[in-house]
This record gives sequence, structure tokens and C-alpha cells, in this order.
Amino acid sequence: MTSLSAIHLQVLAPTYTSSGSGSSSSTLRSPDSSFHDERDGDDEGVDNENDEDGRDHSRRQRDGSGGDHRRASVNGIDHALKLNFLSTLGPGIPVTPTASVFGDGLNNFIRRDPSNPGGLFGYSPEEEKRVVHKIDWRIIPILGMFYGASTLNRINLTNARMFAFENSLHATQEQFSWAIAVFYVGFGLAEIPSMIALLYLTPKIWLPASMFTWGCITFLMAWIKISPLLMVGRFFLGITEAALIPGVLMYIAMFYKRSEQTFRMALLQMFSSAAGALGGLISGGIGFLDGRLNLHGWQWIFIIESLPTMALAVAAWFLLTKSPESAPWLDQRETSIAIYRIRNDTKIKVSRQITKESVLAALKDPKVYIFMILNLCVAIPVLSRAWMALAKALKDGKLPLDPISAIPGVIPNEEPISIIGSSPGYLQPGVQSLMREPTSEARMLAQLLSAPAYLMGAISTFAIAVLAGRTQQRGMIMIGLAVVTIVGYCMMLFTLNVYVNYAGVIIISMGQTPMTPIVTTWLTTNIGGYAKRAISIAMFLLSSSVAGVLGSQLYKSRNAPHYTKGHLVNIGMMVTIMLFSLLQRFIMKRENTRRNYSVSYGVNPLKILTKAEMRDITDKHPAYRYTL
Repeated sequence: MTSLSAIHLQVLAPTYTSSGSGSSSSTLRSPDSSFHDERDGDDEGVDNENDEDGRDHSRRQRDGSGGDHRRASVNGIDHALKLNFLSTLGPGIPVTPTASVFGDGLNNFIRRDPSNPGGLFGYSPEEEKRVVHKIDWRIIPILGMFYGASTLNRINLTNARMFAFENSLHATQEQFSWAIAVFYVGFGLAEIPSMIALLYLTPKIWLPASMFTWGCITFLMAWIKISPLLMVGRFFLGITEAALIPGVLMYIAMFYKRSEQTFRMALLQMFSSAAGALGGLISGGIGFLDGRLNLHGWQWIFIIESLPTMALAVAAWFLLTKSPESAPWLDQRETSIAIYRIRNDTKIKVSRQITKESVLAALKDPKVYIFMILNLCVAIPVLSRAWMALAKALKDGKLPLDPISAIPGVIPNEEPISIIGSSPGYLQPGVQSLMREPTSEARMLAQLLSAPAYLMGAISTFAIAVLAGRTQQRGMIMIGLAVVTIVGYCMMLFTLNVYVNYAGVIIISMGQTPMTPIVTTWLTTNIGGYAKRAISIAMFLLSSSVAGVLGSQLYKSRNAPHYTKGHLVNIGMMVTIMLFSLLQRFIMKRENTRRNYSVSYGVNPLKILTKAEMRDITDKHPAYRYTL
């Protein structure tokens, strides 16, 4: 048995031989790599150099190599040392240094077949790209429609206001405001139970079940008659939608490497933005149904938008797969590639059981709390975003568009109506909130005015996702987006000029919209271990619930027309994002440097871990590197 204390020893590199077939893969011959934790070995504490040399010699004899045992340096870390060190992860866990961790020197040739832990196989980057593209076409459209359906079901409450929704329920402005906020109360209370259900039932089962349930609740909301029932409906809607974001994050993590996740989450965000833009137009177009079958226009909104949600949930039950291993649309080789690339990306042992150790690992990790603060500071402006520029433009009636002056609530002498934010991460301008009974022309105009904000937000999200994927510098990107957002808020804070304000709305959209996928994937790519990641995501999303309650109360009619308080609070959130992004980046960069130093000098960091921690070693493993 080889002691881990000898990780600095030179090991034999695998010998490559031709497979003799038309396959593009190679057959590899591997040295013995059955390394174990030294606490379980008979040679514990043996650090004598002669003993190490003896064991090294014995290993070379077993391999039958007798060849050239070269030591190749990659990024200052010994090539052979890396092979030896990473072999300590245990049987059945494929481990090969990759460019994201150790540099480019080893490329894509040492591959351990997940279905046959004792054998090795090779695959080219082109094969991997084909597998990734296949996964993209199979799961991104489904998850994107999940996001789109969630967006429609969240913003339909705001759209319903165009059809005298509050008058039908005899609801006050304050009651409507709390109806929006109570969603996040249910969302927060259900977050941890929903995460536990996801761990045991898997996203394949729990996501469609939750989606079908929230579709049913939305359908039933079409028949409410009093405002207390609106509160109840929104509360349970929050409970059922609590599974969406953590479920999608866990599902994405099963199929994509850490460097690939930001772009995929950005694609889902674009589905959401598209649904938000189309949702408003659809709601405006539903106006011709107002009065049909003795139903109000707002009832038709809930009915028409809930039915496709339930249908999609039923379809997703059959279309989603539990994991890459069970994907029927991947052949055996593609399945092996899909499994290996994810396991090799993190280089850690994984346990799917929620244990005391996994909970404590999340609760004791300061990085998780910093991510919670970042998410809170992102979510409050997003959730409070009532698009004051559009509100003031409509109030003053200065845009050169005739229908504006016909919208009730925007005549200069009339008291402005309070504008409330809509939903997390979604651009739902508050124009609709200003309308009590607008004309159909005014409804359409309001939606058209919001379209540029949606469009520029989606374009910005796509561009930032590409940049994040290439640079892997999410912290610096968060800082840059915060600066852009501050510029937009300052444009609205220091002037009432309608054109400057409208430009400020678009700039804020470009800065804020990409923040959600960036900060979310920054968390998921830096928390190792299945169970620890699940607990961390639940904690992370709890801050969204707090932000939902706080953000929905930020802008009030008494603050019109400048809304100074709301703008200053949101600017403060952006400054906090900049500071904590720098702090998080410093902490992770320092830890990466420490681990590189430890590996280079043959230190065994696993000595400080308990046996319980070794079972689900999470991101504490010395081979794990944080993305900045």
C-alpha cells in the first residue's frame, strides 16, 4: 500500500498504444493508482526518503515499464506529481488534471471509463463538443420553458391590473402590495423542504410536480372574489415555485462543467426575458376576451396562461431524465463521456446523502454567507424595479405619443398610483401598475415602451455570459455590472428629463439583468459536494425571499416624482456588491494559492479532515480550485 505522504514521488506516465480500430479513441495502459488515505495504511507516518524511493522502485517494477520516467513541468507543478496526487481520490472516481485546474499539459487523453473503473479510454474535444450540443438541445429548451412559464405566472398579477383586477376584488393599494410580497414569504419557507425533496426525488420528478401544482393554483386564482384569497393564492404559489431555481441549478450541474454553467443559465434567463416581453403583449391582446363568457379580462389572463403551464409539466415528466447515466438519447460511449467530464471537472468524492457534516460544511463556510449577501443586493433592486423612468414619463405626458395622455392615472393633476416591483430576475416594467382602466391603444403602447428594456437586457445577458465563460472572472464582471447599474440610477436620480430617465431604465436593465445568472453560477461552481451544494443553494435563495419582501416596499407614491429613497437604496446595494465581490474573490484566490503551494511542496492537506468529511469531501479537497 502506498502512503499519501509520498505524493511527491515520481510515477510512471501511462503508455499509449493504438487501439487497432477505426475509433478515434486510444487504448491506454495505466500504472497502479490505488492510493489511500495514510490514516488507513500500515505505513502511517513513514516519511523516510529511502522508503519512498523503494516504494517508487517497486511500483515501476509492477508496471513493467523500465522506460523513460520523465518528469514534465506544467505551470510549475510536476506532471508526474499531479498524476500521483490526483490518484488519491479513490476507486471509481475518474481523476485527470484539466486545464481549468492544472494547466494544458495533460490535454484530453487520460480517461477512466465510469462504467468500467478499471479501464481507460480516450476521447477527443470534438467528441465532447458533440455530446454537449446533444445535451443542450435536449434539456435547455425544456428548462427554458420552465423559466418562461414561471415568469408568466409571476407577472400575470401585474398584467391583470390593466383589467380592473383590484376593483373586482375590492382591494386597496396596500393589499395589492402585500399580495406581491407574500409570494416571497411562501417561497422562503418552502426553500429548504423543497431542496430536501429534490435530493430524494430528483429534479426529474419534483420539478414537473411543482410546476403542475403552480399551474393549478394560477388557474384557481381566476375565480377568486376577495382580496384575502389573493393573499392565500400568492402564498401557495410561492411555496410551489420554490423548487424551480434550485431544481434547475442542480440539473444543470449534473450535465455541465463549471465553466459551462453560466452560459446555460444566461440562456434560461433569456427565455425568462422573452416570456416577460411576450407576456405583456399577450395580456394586452387578451383584451378582446374581456366580457366573454361573463369573465373579466384578468380572469382570462390567469386561465390562458395556466393551461400551457400544466401541459408543459406533464410533458416534462416524460422528457426529463434523472441523470446522464439514464439518458435514453445518449449511447453508451456518449454516456461515459457525459459522466466522466462532470466527475473530472471537480475532482471530489460525492455523496447524495444530507448528513450532519454536509449541513455543517455549508453553515460554517464564510463563502456561502458572502454569496447570500451578494444575492440579497442583486435581488432587492431587481424586485423593487418599478421602472420609475416610465412612470415619470407617463405622469408628465411628455413622450411624443398621443395615447399616453389618455391613460388614467397619468394626468398631471391626478395623484400618482404606487408602483410595485413584480418578480425576481424578470423585467416587468411598472407601466401597467399606473393603469386602472386604460384604452386598448394605451395598453399596447405601454408594452411597446417596455420592449427596449427587455431586448437590451437579453442582449446584455448573452454577451456577459459569453464573456464569463471565456474569462472565468465572475467577480470582476459583477463589479463592472454594478458600475453600469449605478450610472443608470444616477441618470434617474438627478434629473426628471423624460428622455434621460428612459435611457436610464435601459442602462439599468443592461446592468442588472445579467447579474442573476452570474451570481447564481458563481455560487454553484464554487461549492463542491452534492449535499453541501444543495444546502448552500437553499441558504442562497432564502436571501431572495428577504429581498422580495423588502424590495416590494421600496417605492411608494409619497416618494414621487423623484423616488430618491428607492434610488439611493439601490445604489447602495450596487456599492455593496462591488465590495463583497472583491472580498469573495480575494478569499478564493488566496485559497487557490495556498493549495498550489501545498501540492508543490508535497504537503498532505487531507490530514486535517475527519473520516466523515472524507466521505463527502466537498470543495475542501486539495485538487479543487475555485473560479474567481
